[in-house]
Amino acid sequence: KVTTDLKERKELLETRAKVLGKQEERLRGQLKDVQSKLQKDLGPITST
Repeated sequence: KVTTDLKERKELLETRAKVLGKQEERLRGQLKDVQSKLQKDLGPITST
């Protein structure tokens, strides 16, 4: 019983980790787009 619960929990967490990874990739892409758009709009800026 305990091992079954742990297995289910592990699968759930792995699925969640995958979803979060995909979300992170998507957000990074959006961030890059916004960043380049801002830099274009504001003109050349030296980034720190």
